[in-house]
Amino acid sequence: MTFRSLCLASVASLAASTAQAQNRPPAGPDSATRRALALSYLRVELANRDRPIAAERLGPLNQAFDRTTLAFFGGKYPSVVASLDSVAAAIETDTTIAASHRTEAARILDHPAGTLRTVTMPDDASFPYRLYAPAKAGPNPPIVVALHGAGTNEAAFMGAYGAGKLRLLADKLGFVLVTPFTNGIMVSADRFDRLLDDAAGATKFDRARLYLMGHSLGAMTAFKLAQERPAAIKAVVCLAGASPVSATRDNAVALPRTLVIGAELDLLVPPARLKPAVDQAHAIGWKVEYRELAGQGHTLMVGAALDQAMDFFFKP
Repeated sequence: MTFRSLCLASVASLAASTAQAQNRPPAGPDSATRRALALSYLRVELANRDRPIAAERLGPLNQAFDRTTLAFFGGKYPSVVASLDSVAAAIETDTTIAASHRTEAARILDHPAGTLRTVTMPDDASFPYRLYAPAKAGPNPPIVVALHGAGTNEAAFMGAYGAGKLRLLADKLGFVLVTPFTNGIMVSADRFDRLLDDAAGATKFDRARLYLMGHSLGAMTAFKLAQERPAAIKAVVCLAGASPVSATRDNAVALPRTLVIGAELDLLVPPARLKPAVDQAHAIGWKVEYRELAGQGHTLMVGAALDQAMDFFFKP
């Protein structure tokens, strides 16, 4: 999938959310199908958490997962559920743990972490986000805003990617975690500003230590926001995605510290599609770092990259 086709997919997802806001039924799977897809995906992440994929099987299983993602965007939902269940079964290696993964997946889906909040704009447009403030966070903690990829929602970074690893890292490192609906944020940087204002009204955090990350469509949005709101963001991590550089050497402002992490075997946004954006940044003097995860694919790479992302944020 090229950057153009990924953008088209994101536009389709945005159109669906707009239709929902206008009381029209969104395109795509119905609620029962969405639930089946989410449960199967969660089972894969839980299996990978409890039975980490062996190195010799990492590439094939990541590519199998990516093929299911392509099938999802193609609307082949029943085959996606079957394929995801096959990937989970291959990771689990035994049937005794499968039932517990299904039970835990249902619990995560039915009781997502964080507090659900809604940002309302002056024109009455709105979008949801989730807010998680660890009990052991300090009096003025840093904040991480995480933007999910196309086809999912604001709960993805709370419980799905890496089986909720980012939320556990928030507990460990003591940062406030905010996970908005990316399609609501990508419309304009003003919506990002309003999100931060709303979160600040709900909990205390150090706005000078604001870190932004995103996956796929979320990474494209994060890279764009880094160019539009550079003074507001301390550092950015883009996972399996980046957007074209809009500035030139003549008008470029200082970009926040930025890390782009690609996945070697990504079938949706392969490294060859990421590196031009990094090269564009280098050409105008931006020090954007690029790393690549061996054997990883488009989605399962998120859980594998989160430790690196946090080190980049908090241990520069």
